[in-house]
Amino acid sequence: MSHVHFTSTFEARNRVVSMGEEDWRVHRAGAPSIDHLRRNTLFTREQLEAQLQIDLAKPSVVVAYHPVTIVRDTTQEADALFAALREVPGQILFSYPNADAGSRELIHRTEQFLTERPDARIFVNLPALTYWSLLRNVDLMIGNSSSGIMETPSFALPTVNVGMRQRGRERARNVLDAAPEKVDILAKVEIARSDSFRRSLEGMQNPYGDGHASETIVSVLT
Repeated sequence: MSHVHFTSTFEARNRVVSMGEEDWRVHRAGAPSIDHLRRNTLFTREQLEAQLQIDLAKPSVVVAYHPVTIVRDTTQEADALFAALREVPGQILFSYPNADAGSRELIHRTEQFLTERPDARIFVNLPALTYWSLLRNVDLMIGNSSSGIMETPSFALPTVNVGMRQRGRERARNVLDAAPEKVDILAKVEIARSDSFRRSLEGMQNPYGDGHASETIVSVLT
């Protein structure tokens, strides 16, 4: 029903055009959420450590994992995730899952995991600025959050995307897809932590934009 369309990626633009829209009506602007990231001054490592009471000199992993709402059992993939995390070395930093069905079960599983790993932490509500600052300062992200798809490329942060929650979404080269199986998750973690993989991400661009979506949208509409 729209007269003008703005998409986050070039591939998404092509999809809209292929649906029959006139070429001039469809513009790749990037994701507006990346604008917020670009405009804000992120916390330094020292500020972040003081705020969260953690030591980021240790190898650190952010886990952002949510219920998989496209399947009947929204936490069925979590068994493999937690089994793999038990063998992932380093400081494990969980962000709270969203409020979808199954989130309470994931919180319970995470709290159990914390009793086994004294170096693990869970953060109930991380403001966006704090969360982005954390992504800039850790070594790896594991989970199935959209931030692993859209935001981690801006930091060239190695990311292991687990399972089917983000199925069909465009990925940058920092994202490694893992089946919801312990062996495959650990295999992708090993690749993501390798020096060669990190070097391969140098100079990469985020397919979801460079943080200038709003300027593009305003320019086109003007």
